[in-house]
Amino acid sequence: MVAEIQPKSLSTDREVVARIPVPDGVCYYVRMLYYDRDGLRVLVTHLSRTDGCTREKCRETVERYVEVNREYMMAFHEMCAEYASEYLGGMYELELSFLTEEIVVWRRAE
Repeated sequence: MVAEIQPKSLSTDREVVARIPVPDGVCYYVRMLYYDRDGLRVLVTHLSRTDGCTREKCRETVERYVEVNREYMMAFHEMCAEYASEYLGGMYELELSFLTEEIVVWRRAE
C-alpha cells in the first residue's frame, strides 16, 4: 500500500532513494485534488462546529469530502504505479513534492 502524501520537510534524516520526475499535467491534477480535499476537510470541521448548519448541508459536505479524497487517493496510486512501480511495497514511502514536481522515494525507517 502506498503511503498518503503528507506535507513534510525534505530535510529529514530519512534516506532518499530516488527522485522521479512527474509530468506537469499529472502533478497539477493530483495537486488540485490534494488542495480540494484539504479545503473540504477544513469546511467539514467548521460546519460541524457551527450551530446554524443544517444536518443535510453537513452530510452533503462530508460526502463531497469522501468523494474527493477517494479521487485523490486513486490518482496518487495510479501516478505511483505509472512512474514509480519498482518502489511500491513495504520498504519505501512515496511522496509527491509539489515544489519540484517529482515523486520522492524514502527508505522506511527500521
